[in-house]
Amino acid sequence: MIRILTTGWFYLALLAGAVLVNSGGYLLTLWHEETVFDEAVHFYTSFAVVAGIGRVAAGRRVFAGNASPWFVLLILGVVLGVLWELFEWAIGIIGSRRDTMIDLGMDVAGAALASALIAWLRREEGK
Repeated sequence: MIRILTTGWFYLALLAGAVLVNSGGYLLTLWHEETVFDEAVHFYTSFAVVAGIGRVAAGRRVFAGNASPWFVLLILGVVLGVLWELFEWAIGIIGSRRDTMIDLGMDVAGAALASALIAWLRREEGK
């Protein structure tokens, strides 16, 4: 299992999946209503992007010294979520405040899971 999670192809597939799911949502105009699809895509996209960036950063030894990769990646996920909500607002597909808060919560949850995965992989690879 660890071997699969350490391959670049796994993270490339995650990112490709995020692109396909988001593109499908735009093509089918699924973003104009508050649905489970919207929340799931926010979670998955945040997970895929943060996991991909985290894996590349861990492979290049970006997390040297006392920097906590879990915390750094979690903050990255929050920032990306906020930027995505601003993008949605700019193109006119943002929903209610409630929808925005749920979207951000799902972005944070996806980033937290990805951060935990990368931190765990770093520990396992260090053994």
